[in-house]
Amino acid sequence: MQEVTGSTPVSSTTFKAPSNEGAFFVMAAYVYILYSESRNQHYIGASANLCDRILRHNRGYSKSTASGRPWLLMFTKAFPTFQEARAFEAHLKKQKRSSAYLHLMANYIANPFPLP
Repeated sequence: MQEVTGSTPVSSTTFKAPSNEGAFFVMAAYVYILYSESRNQHYIGASANLCDRILRHNRGYSKSTASGRPWLLMFTKAFPTFQEARAFEAHLKKQKRSSAYLHLMANYIANPFPLP
């Protein structure tokens, strides 16, 4: 058999599966809290596309938030599944008038980007 030049690989041809070290994962859904200064009111929601959903709130596409524009993003939390996000959204809505909810909002406003 004749040798062909340039056919020898420079590096190993053994396949190595990539590790998860340093990888990041996109979350599937978000729970968010918006605030309207004009209505002095919070709005709690969940969405798989957070940026698009906030734009839709601020463009008046949602009946429940059209009159409160502009809406400011006060809080977000990411979840791996939409079902988990909806469950947390329901939990927050039940807690909306409680001291736990007020504490969450006060803590977030005081430290909007807490370090892990």
